[in-house]
Amino acid sequence: MASNTRPQCKYGLGCRIITPEEEMSTKLPVEQQHWHKFQHPCYWVCEKGHPEIGPPGTKVPLHTRFGMHGKDGRGGPCPAVLPGMVQPCTNMDPLHRKCFRHPEDDVEVVETIDETEDDLDRAVIRDEAPWAAPDVGDVGEDTAIEAKGEAAEAAANGDFSAAVLAYSKALAGMPSALTYAKRAEALLRLGHPSAAIADCEVAIEKNPDSAKTYKVMAKALAKKGDFEDAYAKLCTGIKIDFDEDAAELQKALKIKSDKLKKNAELRAKAAAAAEAAAAAEPTEIS
Repeated sequence: MASNTRPQCKYGLGCRIITPEEEMSTKLPVEQQHWHKFQHPCYWVCEKGHPEIGPPGTKVPLHTRFGMHGKDGRGGPCPAVLPGMVQPCTNMDPLHRKCFRHPEDDVEVVETIDETEDDLDRAVIRDEAPWAAPDVGDVGEDTAIEAKGEAAEAAANGDFSAAVLAYSKALAGMPSALTYAKRAEALLRLGHPSAAIADCEVAIEKNPDSAKTYKVMAKALAKKGDFEDAYAKLCTGIKIDFDEDAAELQKALKIKSDKLKKNAELRAKAAAAAEAAAAAEPTEIS
């Protein structure tokens, strides 16, 4: 069996040192020879050459997952024509099988797009009701200060509808970044993430250094399903002011963002493979 733990040559097939003769090391102890010290994919020789592979005599990996080297540069992908041209290896010498990877000896890990629903997905608000700021009329400074106290008390008691109304009065008389952020927090509790995001955007314009605003906005974006932007906003908030609850959400959003990025990469890879396969198919001449 080929070893998957043997150190890999940094050039792979590109180094072309895969036999003692080519390495000119036949007089050295086998343990000192490059081909024995480093693992390479086993190969076959394309005797006739191919426009997408290289000139006659080009060495080609036995399996597309081992990567193509040389023609398209080290680390380049295997061309689409390769699978149908690969010649199997019949060398069963134990040393050869140990030092060179063969697809039949190597477990292939097939990456699949993970569409599993998680807690963040289930928390997304999909049928958000519209919200418009209430008309509170002209509000003086004294009334605004009183409204702030009423809003804080209502929010503490869990009456977020009353809190939103009181914060709206306070904003009409004394608009501030913190009050916008607090109304956004109350709006989010009522299931209005879009309105919460709008309030947070105003708050950030007024004070770009408010950790609370970024944290509330991150929660609102998560409720909208915009997990990557939510993670970015939360990172900003935590950088300004760390707290344990936000850090827990940050971990969950990081996992979610990485998963989404990986899924996007796999979809792009699948689309590119399908496009390459389609291009490689012979066209019928009518």
